[in-house]
Amino acid sequence: MRWRMRLLLVVAVLTIVGAISTLIAVGTPRADDAPSSEALRGLRPTAVAVPATPAPLAPLSAVDGGRPDCLQGWAVYHDPDAYFSLCYPPGWDATTGPPEAYFGASFTLRSPDASQTDSVYLRLHWSESSPFDAGVVRSRCAVREALWQEVEETAVTLAGESVPACVGDVPDFEAPDPQPALFQGTYAEIALGAGEGYVRLLLIERKAGSETHAGLLASILESLRVGE
Repeated sequence: MRWRMRLLLVVAVLTIVGAISTLIAVGTPRADDAPSSEALRGLRPTAVAVPATPAPLAPLSAVDGGRPDCLQGWAVYHDPDAYFSLCYPPGWDATTGPPEAYFGASFTLRSPDASQTDSVYLRLHWSESSPFDAGVVRSRCAVREALWQEVEETAVTLAGESVPACVGDVPDFEAPDPQPALFQGTYAEIALGAGEGYVRLLLIERKAGSETHAGLLASILESLRVGE
């Protein structure tokens, strides 16, 4: 029975890879929008795996960085092209990646010393266009449905506005047998002005997090500003 389940998982993964390769070719979110199995292992119980070419950020005081609205003692990240900024608490691991074709510099934030109950992986980057504009995907959450389980389209409040989002369970394909998903994923695109592109957000969080950690995450998301 176990070998049959592993065979099904292999087929599922190959199907996903093929679908993603096709969709990326016509402008869908990058494959690295979805944490790899290695990244998920990093959340169990440590932080998410570091990207291939990370550049660790020295914390910039929010006050010195022009964001006095951030919580006291927090740091701030400003996108180099001024598409977004975000505040985050001291001790969290922040890295940035170089821009790519049609994508701006990426910002990744991970919670420190993740425990069995608290883990957060947050990624932001600017995108020139959206696959939904070109109609190359059948639904807003099509790509997430290929990667996650129990995906639902919903709305989340980001940067002071309600934006469409996809929320679902993030499975661990390397588990020897199917296990209940420990992590929940949220993917959203924030439209900027006409012709100015989108800010994309990917969030992976442990489903059974503590209230304290949930409060920190809420404050981080509330601090997001776009187009400034």
